[in-house]
Amino acid sequence: MSAGSDSILDAFLYETNTLLEQLDSIVLAAEQQDSFSQEDINTIFRIMHTVKGSSAMMEYNSLMTIAHRAEDLFAIIRDKTMDVVPESLRPELFDLLFQTIDFFRGELEHIENEQPLTENIDTLLQKVNRLIEQINSGGQAPEASQQSATEAAGGAAPAAPGFPYGLQVFFDEGCGMENLRAYMLVNSIKELCGESDFTYEPQGVDSDPATADQIVESGFMLYFRTRADRESAVHAVTSAGAVRAYQSIDQAAPPVEPAQPAAEPAPAPQAAAAAPAPAARPRRRPSSPPRRPPGAPPRQRPDSPTAFRCSLT
Repeated sequence: MSAGSDSILDAFLYETNTLLEQLDSIVLAAEQQDSFSQEDINTIFRIMHTVKGSSAMMEYNSLMTIAHRAEDLFAIIRDKTMDVVPESLRPELFDLLFQTIDFFRGELEHIENEQPLTENIDTLLQKVNRLIEQINSGGQAPEASQQSATEAAGGAAPAAPGFPYGLQVFFDEGCGMENLRAYMLVNSIKELCGESDFTYEPQGVDSDPATADQIVESGFMLYFRTRADRESAVHAVTSAGAVRAYQSIDQAAPPVEPAQPAAEPAPAPQAAAAAPAPAARPRRRPSSPPRRPPGAPPRQRPDSPTAFRCSLT
């Protein structure tokens, strides 16, 4: 790294660390009062704006993205005063700012040690987006707010033919220039997947200001050929500024015809009733040999020699 680059980096690190010290002092004092003064809010907004710009110049995308979204958060509070933050959400606001300060300091430490910056910032980014959404919805849970936005848009939009995986994006209320924000989002997605692999509605967001009203009313619709392309685009959506909510919408599957109940098999013809088996005939006891009449001579055995003897008279 050249001497000129070293001096620019040193200036960036010094300025950012100084701003973080100032931010930490403001948040610690405000937490005791459970509120930010309007001066504090303006200062925090300027700090986030400065960190965003200098990080973008140095191409530190993780710092730039979080600072940009925190700037959006305090733009809402600046325009609507601290009253826009319900008391139930104020502890979450202070906690989020402390987490953001810790994240910034961790990234600066990586830079000083010539280590790569954090690539996956989705967890912290989602916390910022969630808080913005809750503030905009008056303290409602994000699910309820997103459901209300979908109902206001007339329900889920149908998918474009050939692009069954949809992503419906809602920008912050009153952020303005929704069509140009949508156009910037499209350009970011082009860097993640092929231009022919997705489409969007309404068309003409780069040239027709009237599309901003349509986006406010129905959201900005993105359609993808594959689920993987849509998942890649989610990162671009969460990194974009002023995104209040988003939801995935899949093309409805064709209705399934109810299965007809199988016809019951015809009853098998009943076999003719078998003829009753003949009743068993009672077994007869063998008859006793007839008795000899009284005075009859005894019967001779067949092999007796006297059986064939004649009388010699």
